[in-house]
Amino acid sequence: MRGIGELAKYWEFNRRMRMNKITEYQRQQIANLEYNKEAYKMGAKIRIYRTPADGQAGKPMTNKNSIVAGYVADNGHRWSGMDYSVIVDNPRNPHVVRVLFRGTTPVDIRDVVTDISQAVPEVRRQMRDAAAKLHEIMANPAYKGCKIEVYGHSLGSMQAQTALADFG
Repeated sequence: MRGIGELAKYWEFNRRMRMNKITEYQRQQIANLEYNKEAYKMGAKIRIYRTPADGQAGKPMTNKNSIVAGYVADNGHRWSGMDYSVIVDNPRNPHVVRVLFRGTTPVDIRDVVTDISQAVPEVRRQMRDAAAKLHEIMANPAYKGCKIEVYGHSLGSMQAQTALADFG
């Protein structure tokens, strides 16, 4: 028979494994939630639907049809217009860190100008800010040994790709 300490370790391991195994549908939900500033407040618990059927229009989110994708550990907005969020699986002892770069928001003229200016082949301020932020996150001692996932949509995906290429 297992002791309570062994059971706690077993359940923690299983919870971490579930956090590591999310579907593309669930990754898309995580990226889309980035546009909802209320959802990504510091310390907020991020819930996503388990399956596309669970997420059908008008279906309320419950504990049965959703999972916890993580908790908001950091978020911010740079003068350049670059917006980011950091989600961790466990706020006290993270194993998975998800970095999200938000795409264009029509209300932020800097995003629109950056989108248009991408026709010019030079790295813009938002791209440099995204790379600097990813370097900062990866250098954070709290995230040493963690699995790092990078997400982005639209302009955010360009920021994510530029930030990752900066490690090249």
